[in-house]
Amino acid sequence: MDISIQRSEGPLTLILSGRMDGFGAQQVAEAIRNDLRESDREIIFDLGGVDYISSAGLRVFQEVYRKIHERKGTVSLCQVGEFTQKVLKMGGFLQAFQIYPTLHEALTHSSTRPAGNAETNGIFTATHLTTGPVHLKVRGNISRVAAGEVMVQDFMKIPYEKGRYSVGIGAIGTDGSTISDLAGEMMDLSGSVIWVPADGNKTPDFITSDIIEAGDLIQSGLFQVSYDGSMHAVLTIENLIKPVSLQTLYEEIFRFAEKTWPSWGGICFVTFQAGIEGVCSSDITSSLVRAAEKKQSEGTRPEEHKSLYYIPRKDNLLDTVSVDVLDPQYRGETLLGCGYIVDIPKSREKFPEDLLKRITLLPTPSHPSQLYAHLCGAVMHDIPWNPESDMEARITDGLLKGSLLAMHRLLGVTMIRRATIAIAPVTDIIPVQGS
Repeated sequence: MDISIQRSEGPLTLILSGRMDGFGAQQVAEAIRNDLRESDREIIFDLGGVDYISSAGLRVFQEVYRKIHERKGTVSLCQVGEFTQKVLKMGGFLQAFQIYPTLHEALTHSSTRPAGNAETNGIFTATHLTTGPVHLKVRGNISRVAAGEVMVQDFMKIPYEKGRYSVGIGAIGTDGSTISDLAGEMMDLSGSVIWVPADGNKTPDFITSDIIEAGDLIQSGLFQVSYDGSMHAVLTIENLIKPVSLQTLYEEIFRFAEKTWPSWGGICFVTFQAGIEGVCSSDITSSLVRAAEKKQSEGTRPEEHKSLYYIPRKDNLLDTVSVDVLDPQYRGETLLGCGYIVDIPKSREKFPEDLLKRITLLPTPSHPSQLYAHLCGAVMHDIPWNPESDMEARITDGLLKGSLLAMHRLLGVTMIRRATIAIAPVTDIIPVQGS
């Protein structure tokens, strides 16, 4: 089976030639797995070169139809030969598919059109939702964590909150006193918790809300940021020919927030779904508290490491216990996540320095960045892109129906191809004592 794949005219198009028997069907199925993106709602098969199709081939079409139908999209066939058409008719497929005599006609009737070049300024389509105060709730202090000024006693029990969105550093287990060494990147998505134990295996653990509500597990942490309030706007970016970085998206969000909310204080909490071009990450892989104890006992700075993309602070313990992955990963998969971004100069106009130190690492001469971001993302497989769903539905349905591949703290050089981002402009920062 010869398979040619193209997108230059818009939708994903597979031009097939040969026998779609058992082996040929496997080849087609593999090609679809590799090239079908979470954003695809339309697919065209040019069957002009297919002279034989078996039940294995029908099963491939059945699975493609199921996926695209879930996305409320269409599957089109063109140049269908007499034998192939007879088999499809016997299988009841002709009523499900759009049939065209030529590839040109199939593309002409396509609802997918190639996009023009998107400019960095104005790449979003904005939908305004509501207004009202947004409280950023903070447990712990990220500046103290980074400085190594933490001990086992600083671990806090985090009470369960239904529907919570948060990012931070923590662990889950049956005994809070024995899991402090495992504290790693942690994220709440609508009450379900995804975290990566700091055991070096980089394998995420996914705890659904019903298990947590049962009360047998303890969620504890050194640091957590969540929000209380409503999302004020949803920004959508799609149909980009050239992917954009998260850093670019942060800057665009800041411009949008400053223009839309004149009294905005420089901080946004966001939830998002994004199509991945390449994830770059920085994740905790060894014990923070043990590294802090060592630093405190020796009175020395953590070992410094550097990369072309990120120069760590010499006094940042997080750099010692974390591993950066700068080779882009997970192309074609989907991110579901949340977190907060801070325009530091703008936030300093509104919030006291002691509150900002709880949630950011403020600039220094050796690390002068004026933007701070703490975003985590769950890498999910086989999630449809449904622009008609609200963000809450996208995340809850995605967690329920998709397969979790990984969870990471995202670096700004992460590249995405499309995204829907819900934004809550923060009005105040509220320190919360752990239980």
